[in-house]
Amino acid sequence: MLTYRELKAIQDGHRRNDDVMTLLREVKRLRELAAASYGVVGFMSLAGQPEEILNAAKDLCEQLQIEPAVQAYLVARKKREDLEFRRRQARSKSPPARTDT
Repeated sequence: MLTYRELKAIQDGHRRNDDVMTLLREVKRLRELAAASYGVVGFMSLAGQPEEILNAAKDLCEQLQIEPAVQAYLVARKKREDLEFRRRQARSKSPPARTDT
């Protein structure tokens, strides 16, 4: 599996080759599709679903988790959640605004 940096290096060395650039655009599209798919399936509530569906979703998630694009998505999601948590904590600790009349 190629990382983002490896794909970028290939792109930088082949900017004039239309076939390579088309292929890299397709790889980018598929990486985005894998991350978006994991974003839906990986966090979907499957309570009450038949075991067949649960197993299929588990298998799909396991396969998607090894994709570099999904790993990058998970890191970005964790950072976003941490930032939101810190913002909520800061709001709850800050004193209420004073209103002098």
